[in-house]
Amino acid sequence: MKTIYCIGELLIDFVAIKQGNDLSKAKEFTKKAGGAPANVACAISKLGGKGQFIGAVGNDPFGTFLLNVLKDNRVDISLAQRSKTFTTMAFVSLAEDGERDFVFSRGADKKLKYDSKLKNS
Repeated sequence: MKTIYCIGELLIDFVAIKQGNDLSKAKEFTKKAGGAPANVACAISKLGGKGQFIGAVGNDPFGTFLLNVLKDNRVDISLAQRSKTFTTMAFVSLAEDGERDFVFSRGADKKLKYDSKLKNS
């Protein structure tokens, strides 16, 4: 079976609870794993494929949480990188009609470095 490489961000989504689309009024948030490439890697694995994630997270508890979510979903994280820079976060509000609003605090995802191991993959 061929591996599908998903390259990009893996981040913490802090989703506002009991609040519409105005983040300035949000008082409570719940922590969720996020990032489109990571979500795709999980979906591939759930559908029986072989997904591999390539990206960077911080060497912090949030990075550990995120990598564990991928492992729990049978995603290969052997090429994932850890950074001294904090894990990227997104603060998300959801309106009743499903509209979302995001505010990003960019961190480790922008620190992804080229790895020569990729040449032989």
